[in-house]
Amino acid sequence: MRRLLPVLLLALGLGPVGHAQELPSALVASGSPRPAHVSLETIYQRFSDDDASISEVSVPLSLYLPLGKSLSVSLRSNYASVSGDGLETTSGIGDVQVTTSYFQQLGAASLVASLGLNATTGASALSFEEFRTATLASQTVYDLRVPTFGQGIRIAPALTLAFPAGDRAALGVGLAYHYRGPYEPLRDIGDQYDPGEEVLLTAGADVQLGEASAASVDLSVGLNGQDTWRGLSYEPGTSFAATAQYLLGFGFHQVRAVVRYHARGEGEVFEAAVPAEAVVPTQLQFFVDGRYEVNPEVRVGALARVRTYGESVLFPERQTLFDLGLAPEWSATDRVEVVGRFVYTLGGFSGLTVGGGIRAAF
Repeated sequence: MRRLLPVLLLALGLGPVGHAQELPSALVASGSPRPAHVSLETIYQRFSDDDASISEVSVPLSLYLPLGKSLSVSLRSNYASVSGDGLETTSGIGDVQVTTSYFQQLGAASLVASLGLNATTGASALSFEEFRTATLASQTVYDLRVPTFGQGIRIAPALTLAFPAGDRAALGVGLAYHYRGPYEPLRDIGDQYDPGEEVLLTAGADVQLGEASAASVDLSVGLNGQDTWRGLSYEPGTSFAATAQYLLGFGFHQVRAVVRYHARGEGEVFEAAVPAEAVVPTQLQFFVDGRYEVNPEVRVGALARVRTYGESVLFPERQTLFDLGLAPEWSATDRVEVVGRFVYTLGGFSGLTVGGGIRAAF
């Protein structure tokens, strides 16, 4: 078990940090004001194969507040309960994530400076049984809405600069630093896990192809520091990500096609004799989604996605999954939207995502 624990810790530390913490494109530097709004959803997800199943009920909450024309604050948190065959049910409130952003126009260019803080409000010191559940939930192949609970203090300052490149194109670059503080993942052992810092470099391009079409490409490189636990050191390796997308609008409707690739370079978990890329596997996704406006109050979104994941410690065989989904929206008033979500997954295993919520501007 001692040799496997470093691998599981990396699975938690290097896996997704949740939809709420996903980094934006390098081209997000924009001065367009957005109204204050709040959103609350309830989502049920279940995935199963012939041997076992895992399910999650999550309640994501987000709040966005503009503080004048150049400054804004966003807050995100969630509640989640994960259970499954042979798993200890693990529930709790996740960490609170607060991001402050400042926009500044620099001639024709736009600069956004942001500071993100992950406050420790979620449970991080788990029992062995809860830790096993949390590790399985963190696997990227499941794509759970809330893949982790508490992960300690995290601080992430970032700078993003976007500038025009002609009349129909824009370029962007970004730099971010992620400090990840030590925390106690297992209360039965008591030792602290100290995840290494990360420096993230991003670059992107956006091209207006026509009156109602555009394409963009974003690239990022993550330089990860050394993780330590119980006197052992782990090299997560360098991460690489690329996204290309095409957007087409016609009338009040739109269609988008996206390709995403994520890989972790050579790294090593010394004591476990496992390469880091076997903990967070290489991922490739292709999806097409669209939105059709039935009338000014009702819109229907549709999604078709193919996902493939390389071999990993917990999934020794390559996984290929297909997602098909619908996402209706209803504008109850000028400021209130009711949203729904239904996604069916098949392939290496089967799954279902059902949810709904409310978005309100104020």
